[in-house]
Amino acid sequence: MGDRTDASSSARRTRRRALASGAVVVMGLLAGVAPVGAGAAGLAGTTVSPTAIPNADFSAGHRSWRVSTRTESTIITRGSHHAMRLKNRSTAAKRTLALSSVPGSTGFVAGSTVVVRAEVSSSRRRGVAGLHLVERSASGTALRSVSAPSKRVYSGYRTVRTSITIPSATRRVSVRLFVRGARRDQSIRFRNITYRVVPPAASSPGPTEPDPGATPTEPTASAPTAPAPGVGCSSLNDPSQRVLTFADEFDGSSVDASKWRVRDDDHLSFDAAYLKKENVTVRNGALTIAGRRMSEAKTVSGGQSQRWYSTGYLDTIGKFSQEHGRWEMRAKLPTDGTRTRGVWPAFWLRGDRTAGEIDIMETYGSPSTQTRYNPSSSYQATLWQDTNLGPKAGKWTAWAHQDWQTHTPAVYEGYHVYGVNWMADCLQFTIDDTVFATVSTKDVPWMSTAFSGPFNIRLNMQVGSSYWGMPDRQNTKDAFDYVVDYVRVYRPGS
Repeated sequence: MGDRTDASSSARRTRRRALASGAVVVMGLLAGVAPVGAGAAGLAGTTVSPTAIPNADFSAGHRSWRVSTRTESTIITRGSHHAMRLKNRSTAAKRTLALSSVPGSTGFVAGSTVVVRAEVSSSRRRGVAGLHLVERSASGTALRSVSAPSKRVYSGYRTVRTSITIPSATRRVSVRLFVRGARRDQSIRFRNITYRVVPPAASSPGPTEPDPGATPTEPTASAPTAPAPGVGCSSLNDPSQRVLTFADEFDGSSVDASKWRVRDDDHLSFDAAYLKKENVTVRNGALTIAGRRMSEAKTVSGGQSQRWYSTGYLDTIGKFSQEHGRWEMRAKLPTDGTRTRGVWPAFWLRGDRTAGEIDIMETYGSPSTQTRYNPSSSYQATLWQDTNLGPKAGKWTAWAHQDWQTHTPAVYEGYHVYGVNWMADCLQFTIDDTVFATVSTKDVPWMSTAFSGPFNIRLNMQVGSSYWGMPDRQNTKDAFDYVVDYVRVYRPGS
């Protein structure tokens, strides 16, 4: 990401290094970083509080920040306020401009929620701005990441904001700001990067810290008994606080037609597989969605015309839907790192009356065409405001607990329980009963309307992704299975 054109960068060009594969990236956006100013060594200990991003206001220039390659960076000063300007110096038609912080200090109270906001503007109405928070170990290893809803950029400043829950006092946080789709010579500015920490057991929200530079508004009173974001969602992790409303243990010899619809002789527009009912089976106490290479390709209209792989898809449309509660699935994923390019299993919810979508679990096989990353070792949870508009509308996403640097332990190693807790003001994602991400309507306001009304369940396995890669004989095996032990749904209550 960038060749710096200021004098201080010339001595550092030889020191560019790629981040550990996928370390601070959601959907593989960051190709590499170049250290700017002081290196990361020693900086983590300079912060006096775990709530501080080193040099968040850019008053110390480039120190503790890294910029993307082929990017010119400049500090813009207006009085006592500073902004970082990035300018695209690449010859590529479109690319991502990124600004990444070194990790802050340890010392968070376990269970605290760290909230980060920043402002971004652009010299052109081109591109989409985003913010990633990365939870790191004390040594700096990336463990998981959470992203803010993406926003279109223009000449005026727009605010991006998200939060992450820190499970341990030994954890650290780093920040990555970016604009995807920047054109040649396009300039981006980042300013007013702020941190705050919400205690884990707050019974009521305290006053919100004012945003520097924000337009003053009339204050509004908070209800003194309102729970802190995520508290309501966390209650569903207690079995005594939920009531079972749907369960399939797959103990029979065929799919229960009173619970599921199985799609047949059909295809999706954005992968390279063909849907067959015969690929969905129940035996030995488990549901299996099979992916198989066919002896002859199936020709379809729309999307990839030649479909060499068959797969399965089932849902509860018209049979079961629910608003709020907990959804969980125990499954073994087929995306091991050996010849599973394009394999894409998912467990997700879609609105009966809205276009909102809750992706509880999606993961992708390896080797992917994004050669810097191994997506199969982790999995992704995503929220979509409108599935018909995709990234053009609101989107929030988080990768799970896996260590992107070593790729171990991988989610495809054995069975895991993938879950989501959904309440009116929040969603919380879990793996094996451990929370890895929580998002509230305060951080993502469009959740209130996108996730209103009942949602149905979807289980499917796509084969082929325009981003992670389409299947081929060399990198995709002929047979792979997505095996589900059970699916259970609960409503709040006791």
